[in-house]
Amino acid sequence: MNHRTHSLVLAAVFLSLSVVAVADAEPVSVLLERGIYNEETVGDLNAAIAIYQQIIDDEKANRTYAAQAQYRLAACYIKTGRNTQGVAELKKLIANFSDKKAWVAKAQERLTEVTGQMSHAEIARIVEDVVKAISTRAEGDPAVALAMESLEGLDEQLVVSETAKWLVADKETVRRSAIYVLWKGTIQDISAAVPALRPLLSSPDQYARGMAALALGRRNVASEFDALVEMMLHDESGFARRCAAYALGELGDPRARPELEKALSDKEQLVRNNAEAALTMLERSGDQTPGRLPAAVMEYIVAEYLKAVGEAMQKELHVNVHIYGVDNEFNLHSGGFLGYRNDTNKPNPGPIHLGNFGRQRPDYILSDEQGREQEFEIRERPGERGGRWGLWWKPTEPAQPGVTRLLGYMKKDSKRLPEIDGERQLSMNNHFGSPVLESFFLVLPEGMTITRKSAEPKSKASVDEFDIYLWQREVPSNTTNEVTVSLARSKGGTLQPARKYMDLGQYDRALVAYQALLKAEPENKDAKAGLKKAQHAADAVKKAKEAAEVWLKVIDAGEYGQSWEEMSALAKSAVTKAQWARDAAMLGSLGKLKSRTLLSAKYATSVPGAPDGEYVIMEYESSFENKAKAVETITPMKDTDEAWRVAGYLVQ
Repeated sequence: MNHRTHSLVLAAVFLSLSVVAVADAEPVSVLLERGIYNEETVGDLNAAIAIYQQIIDDEKANRTYAAQAQYRLAACYIKTGRNTQGVAELKKLIANFSDKKAWVAKAQERLTEVTGQMSHAEIARIVEDVVKAISTRAEGDPAVALAMESLEGLDEQLVVSETAKWLVADKETVRRSAIYVLWKGTIQDISAAVPALRPLLSSPDQYARGMAALALGRRNVASEFDALVEMMLHDESGFARRCAAYALGELGDPRARPELEKALSDKEQLVRNNAEAALTMLERSGDQTPGRLPAAVMEYIVAEYLKAVGEAMQKELHVNVHIYGVDNEFNLHSGGFLGYRNDTNKPNPGPIHLGNFGRQRPDYILSDEQGREQEFEIRERPGERGGRWGLWWKPTEPAQPGVTRLLGYMKKDSKRLPEIDGERQLSMNNHFGSPVLESFFLVLPEGMTITRKSAEPKSKASVDEFDIYLWQREVPSNTTNEVTVSLARSKGGTLQPARKYMDLGQYDRALVAYQALLKAEPENKDAKAGLKKAQHAADAVKKAKEAAEVWLKVIDAGEYGQSWEEMSALAKSAVTKAQWARDAAMLGSLGKLKSRTLLSAKYATSVPGAPDGEYVIMEYESSFENKAKAVETITPMKDTDEAWRVAGYLVQ
């Protein structure tokens, strides 16, 4: 694809821009001194504002001077009591001058100071301006992004409560824009707006219904799970159904799997697509859903469980397993395994007795080996040994002779571990009626450590960002087995998982990690900054992916000239349409596309041979008629008009 030549052209363009900027540096410096003189000596803030704005508007101005002018412009607005405008200018500095770290740091510090001093009335006015501005524009309009940015750094709960007031506005467009703020903003907790948002799920406006569903899903409002399922399966609007399907994926509740599988048969293709995407989200992020662990962790625990089964059989002991998972907020999620082997010569249609509990526990989820939820009933066993309550499984199909089944159970609700002297306390215990080989598995996320324990674990393993501890011993009949531990966060380790996800380009997982940390430590500045970066990267990847997929369809159709038309301004400035069409025509030798799977998508602000900007480097594993295995690298970038377009493409 003549990739090397194109890279050299881009580098030359960037170099020429740099040379021009240096040539104009001296007059800009003089202009900046004049602005400072008017601001600090004369006290003419309006004159200073005009000068600083002149420097900022000069595209050839030295960036260091422009960054300082931007900062001083914001300061002048704040001095004159125009805090809203001052905040907007500080945010522009942070967004547009990321390479000027000293000025960005000053802007961030000043932004925190100013937004913290804003009155309720000022915040209400900003929210009103944002909602009304968005209501008159399309989502891709750059003004929408600027409006949303003006909310960042403000008191979150005031923003939510003020936005909620616009959810009952007379105009549909205003209601939709208020939903958009709750859905697309950097807000984490929208609980104050849920009472006003919930009725919109049954609004006569299909777009309000769909957007409300997306907002509830994005913000993990678990209480609306049933309403989202109802919308996905029964709403008359295809738009609303597909929004609800996607929202269920973002909500991350594993109970959505069977419902989403039903939606795979929806009459509309877009609904089916979103249901499939939601199932993929559940699969990929299931380890971040409260109470659910990554497949690799469960595989490790199952392997250890099977070892215990073999050992217990040799010693003629029962085997019992309890799993304790603690998340980043010190919430405890508990469960275990229940095994069954059909030793008869007939299929067993059930119900099948799997195990006993000392207390009635209808609040458990029972799942099969593929994670599919199973039906069961709890029966009282008066006078029986080994637990008063029995769990009886109702299999979806009969258990066949000679077949062993392993089912997992998990408590639906979690509980926060109690805190004593700054440490969280956990007691793992069980009372079994017969001699048993009992295992307690404790699964902790990276950044959490055991500070004290009543007994040493048999083993410790690290699997997929989790530490797994195992306590295992033979317990006599009618004996309570107990292990107690104290837990705390590792020093300096709390951000490690989120940062690792960022490095890997796993921005959705980074978001979850940062959000969990902020719930536990609301004032953690590093986590707040990290969350903002993760959200920005995740949004960029989403938009870049959409742009890439549209563009690739043009390439796949052999419309190479049109593909040039739809590339970024930077790319088109580096190669003519004729050159591109000629080079791209070589793709025809690969033959028809058979499959294409996204391998990775990573956000970057710089790429070799091109000016700094916003890019997403994406790799696809592809198969063509004449090339069974290929890797396509496609690099969309945010263009001058804020839209995402392809800037580079390579097939290897």
